[in-house]
Amino acid sequence: MIRVSTDAQKEHGTSLPQQRKDLLQLARSLGYTVTKNHVYDDGGYSGSQLSSSELPGLSELIKAAERREFEIVFVQYIDRWG
Repeated sequence: MIRVSTDAQKEHGTSLPQQRKDLLQLARSLGYTVTKNHVYDDGGYSGSQLSSSELPGLSELIKAAERREFEIVFVQYIDRWG
């Protein structure tokens, strides 16, 4: 799950592309394969202003989890969870 809430986060190495790169590298290093349809991105949405059901990436992740489409979820920071 990747999200950026502030311009400061974008400027200090936690941009969406950097999070994606870091998390995909971590997953590969642990022996996991991540398909494109299993990268969930809520860039441009504020978790403080929307409920989890209103965050499209998080909402899709929850639906995929209910369908048991993956074994594990990687997040850059736990507060990115939603």
